[in-house]
Amino acid sequence: MGADQVSLRVAGLWICLALFLLRVIAQIEVLLVRPDWLPPMEAWYSGLLPYPVLLPLQIVLLMAMSIVAMRETRLVLTNHRQPQRWHRAVRYFGYAYFAAMVLRLVVQAWRGPEDLLAAGAIPVVFHWVLALFVVLLGRREGSPLTAQDAMEAAARMHRETLHAQHERPLEPARPIAMDRARRSAGRSLPR
Repeated sequence: MGADQVSLRVAGLWICLALFLLRVIAQIEVLLVRPDWLPPMEAWYSGLLPYPVLLPLQIVLLMAMSIVAMRETRLVLTNHRQPQRWHRAVRYFGYAYFAAMVLRLVVQAWRGPEDLLAAGAIPVVFHWVLALFVVLLGRREGSPLTAQDAMEAAARMHRETLHAQHERPLEPARPIAMDRARRSAGRSLPR
């Protein structure tokens, strides 16, 4: 993968980072300037941590997300593959985190105000952004299938189909040819 090709997974990591950065900046703006177009400070955090403690934690989190996004970008641009052992666990953690935040919003809305902002929608939405970051981090980077690769695979599938029809005319040839083409291509082809 060259510098001119962008991985959607890595782009998603950077988008999540940018959204979380905007959230931190907006919360600081609400604290210092109190603009009318942004919700009040109470809507921006649950109050579990006092804001003077929460802000440094958010900054550390932004720094860690930046390091991870830069590392993943470098790995994609250099076409370097990392061992995939931990990806599934990270991805499932991200799914569980997302589900826990859905449950949190439902419980807060059920127990409290009718207004979702007052029920804690802003923190939950940005927890979803963090959960998406974790899920994207846990996804594997597939090697891009170029147009030439696709044409070669299609030609192989066609040849294999003709060969399979000639060898076993009563059996369905396409699944056999697809499996042979997948094995010969050495990468996953669309099913």
